[in-house]
Amino acid sequence: MQYDVIAVDMFNLYYRKKNSSLEKDPISIARNMVTFINNEVMQHLTDDGKLFLLYDPIPKTDLGLSKTFKYTERQEIVHAYKKNRTHDRNCLTVVDLVRKNFIHRGGNVISVISDKYEADDFMESIVRKEAEEFDKKHPDGGRELRILMITNDEDYSRYLTN
Repeated sequence: MQYDVIAVDMFNLYYRKKNSSLEKDPISIARNMVTFINNEVMQHLTDDGKLFLLYDPIPKTDLGLSKTFKYTERQEIVHAYKKNRTHDRNCLTVVDLVRKNFIHRGGNVISVISDKYEADDFMESIVRKEAEEFDKKHPDGGRELRILMITNDEDYSRYLTN
């Protein structure tokens, strides 16, 4: 099936590829992520479709290794949120390598990063904006906008419809 918009949760993809990779070094995991996106994801994108690579906050100062770094304001709202998660030292290295690989792929490959919001928090805005643009291109209403979200994060389920 072809999609007009594909959104990939990059940190989620990192953990999936890390767990399924035989080689656990950062270069091999990054290569597996890029290969997955190029071979498995891009083939499902329409010719004028957009690929959104969504990143959780990437701290620039301590690369996420500080014990005092807070991911988002959610930690203040729900104290137990991500309380027991630990940093994977390779995660940010790998994700940054993959991000750099896709930086110059043209206007239809869009990296979305914020220091306040997590990847799933961008979906509502992306869907709204892409739906408006799609409706302008297809005023006859001949077909609906098709969106694929690649993640196993349960936070995305709020965006599912029939």
